[in-house]
Formats: sequence, C-alpha cells, structure tokens
Amino acid sequence: MKMEDIARLAAAYPHLWERNMILLPDGWTEITERLLSDLHAIQPPVDGVYGSPLPIMVKRGQGFAVAFVTFNPELGSWTPDKAMALVEAVARFNAATSKTCEVCGKSSTMIVKYMDHRDQQTLCQEHADEALEAANEH
Repeated sequence: MKMEDIARLAAAYPHLWERNMILLPDGWTEITERLLSDLHAIQPPVDGVYGSPLPIMVKRGQGFAVAFVTFNPELGSWTPDKAMALVEAVARFNAATSKTCEVCGKSSTMIVKYMDHRDQQTLCQEHADEALEAANEH
C-alpha cells in the first residue's frame, strides 16, 4: 500500500488501523478503506477511552487476505444487528480480496502463480498479461 494511503487511513481510523495493513497491495486500498469505514460506522470509538471497540487483525496470503475482527464488550454497545453488520463487513472484505486485482483494484480474472520465489497474485487480465510477459522474458 502506498505511504500516502497508509498515512490517510491510519489518521482517519486510528482506533481500527492495524499495522499489517501496510502489507496489503495498492489494488486493495479501496476495499480496505471500505472495511474500516464499515467498522467505524458499526461501532465508533468511545470518547475518552483508550483502545478499540473492534480489535482487528489482517493476514495476507498468496492472492488473498483475511480480516479477523472481534468486539470488545467493555467498549461500546452491542446488539444483534451490530453483530450481523460486523460479520457482513468482514465477509465482504475477505471475499473482495480474492476477486480484486492487487495492482489496480479492478475485478481480477486469474491467480498468477510464479515458478520462482514470488507469491502468487490475484490480477486483472491486463496485469496478468504483463506479469506473464515479464516472466517469459526471464
């Protein structure tokens, strides 16, 4: 993720920002921002209280990422509707990472698996073609 996006999102959502988000590719910035926005709307930070009402952890895999979010019952108020909204927001993020180009954020068409040490990538047709062409040149 680009440094300006990291700074912007960390400043906008300091109670939700998780340091592993810096490892997410540029193409997933929009879906990461949507997750943070959704979580903030579900349970905003509690004024005057340190800590997050929604602790979050993001793990990146090869061509996907998974967000794990729980709620802190001591911070904020919880209802069945908020719980369902939390599940939906996390599921939307988790599904979107495997369907979104890691480079540009467009819909992905394939997972590119490399024959060297690089992680596989979820890419749109344009970026998959570029990656495959570059691989064939070496």
